Amino acid sequence: MRNHCNLMLAWQSRLGRQAGRTLTLAAAFLLVSAEGPNVSTLAVAQTRPVQAGSQDQPTRPVAANSAGNAAAQNGTAQQSMQVLAVVNGQQITRQQIANECLRRWGEEVLEGMVNKALIFDELQRRNIVITEKDINDEIISQGKKFGMSGEKWVELICTRRNVSVDRLKNDFVWRPLALRRLAANDIAVSPQEIQEQMEFEFGEKVQVREIVLENREKAEQMLQFVRQNPQEFENMAKAHSVNPNSQALKGLLPPLARHSGNPEMEKVVFAMKPGDISEIISMTQDSYVILKCERIFPATPVPNEQLPAIHEQLIQKMSEAKLADAATNLFKQLQQQVRLINVMNDPQMREQKPGVAAILNDREISIRDLSEECITHFGDAMLETEINRQLLLQELQAAKVQVTQEEINEEIKRAAEAFGYYQRLRLLA
Repeated sequence: MRNHCNLMLAWQSRLGRQAGRTLTLAAAFLLVSAEGPNVSTLAVAQTRPVQAGSQDQPTRPVAANSAGNAAAQNGTAQQSMQVLAVVNGQQITRQQIANECLRRWGEEVLEGMVNKALIFDELQRRNIVITEKDINDEIISQGKKFGMSGEKWVELICTRRNVSVDRLKNDFVWRPLALRRLAANDIAVSPQEIQEQMEFEFGEKVQVREIVLENREKAEQMLQFVRQNPQEFENMAKAHSVNPNSQALKGLLPPLARHSGNPEMEKVVFAMKPGDISEIISMTQDSYVILKCERIFPATPVPNEQLPAIHEQLIQKMSEAKLADAATNLFKQLQQQVRLINVMNDPQMREQKPGVAAILNDREISIRDLSEECITHFGDAMLETEINRQLLLQELQAAKVQVTQEEINEEIKRAAEAFGYYQRLRLLA
């Protein structure tokens, strides 16, 4: 079957009342199964988020293109697909789907386009290049984290998130990879950090029980009681502690290491010996903690010959953690520096700049490019929705039945009540 052809397919109506009525579906790039057409396989638009002629050439997200480039990329395919479907003689055009996608998801998609453009501009400014090979290597790396091949990982993500391979590369691989590359020079692991991580991983650990109470007065009374009756600490934790996680274990906590993130508690804990009961530790305004030391675990000896390899592993682990934070902070900085005018939401600007969706740092993002990006993300789902809507409208007309706005509002209210939204609103009020 050739791809570039129009297929006229008879599809039985989904509404049982009018089983004899049929849907004639004209579609391009449609794969037909033995059971009949599958609307979700209709290729509304396919764009290449990664433009590369070879493995080592730089990649570029479609949303970062200058105005008109995305449309030029897809021009031939789009021109041949102006009518996407025909429902019993009623055409559904590409423009209809574009307009509806734009109405529903335009703001969301525009934000994504702006973010990609910001990242791409910063890559160019720093002369950082991401190649097709980099993208593929990242896919393989992600697969290894889950014990699978890159192909299996792509299949898994595309299936779970209902996205194309191109969109996965663009939104789920290129963007985080680009941010990490941009932030890579902003991270460094110091010798002190390595030493602290060694102490955290292999150093001495202390296990304690806790009693957490809501106010200072109760905590003081409890402290006096458990110091006079230390054997009752476990029972008091079970009966009175307000931390449900440790309460079930009679206050027992996992062994605490140094540099765990709570210096105040660490200072108290590592000064204790088994059997000691601490003073009251004020964690928050309504959280007061009393600790009892249960046992001390000695440090794990590390042979000198293994230290270089362990240090390398720790540096990689800390670098990845730092890199994630640095990438997030960098992205926030880029967003704060951007000069963005949302033309779509400004009636006066719409008159001055017809056909423009937004202006990003003096560069225009056209309505056409935004529409194409919307179709790429949501076109298939929107087309299926519109086909079903046309079927319902045709059946209503055939049966001479009208649905009023009042009836629609009542149905919305009924659905909201069925899903508990009204009850939640009343509880919040």
